[in-house]
Amino acid sequence: MENQFPRGSRNESRIKKRLLEIELDFCEICNYKPPSFMRTNGNDPLHLHHIKPYKLGGSDSLINRIYLCPNCHSIADYLARLSDVYHKRPDLFN
Repeated sequence: MENQFPRGSRNESRIKKRLLEIELDFCEICNYKPPSFMRTNGNDPLHLHHIKPYKLGGSDSLINRIYLCPNCHSIADYLARLSDVYHKRPDLFN
C-alpha cells in the first residue's frame, strides 16, 4: 500500500490519522505508547520521520515514514547528520 500525501502540516495530520486507523500508536523503535489523554485535540506526542530523507528523494508515502517518540526521533536525526558528515569527510573518523 503506497499512500502518497502532498507535503504540509494538514497532510501530516492525515497521515497520523491513517496510522491510527491501522492501529499504529506507538514508537516503532522503543515501543513507547503515550497515554490516550496526551493524544487529544490533535496533539500527538509521536512524530512522523522520513526513513529516506525527503531532501534526498524520499517520498511522503506511508512506506517511507516511521512513527517515533521525541527521544528516538532526536537520535534518528542525529545519526542521519552523523552519517552525512561521515560520507562527506571520512578522514574525520580515522
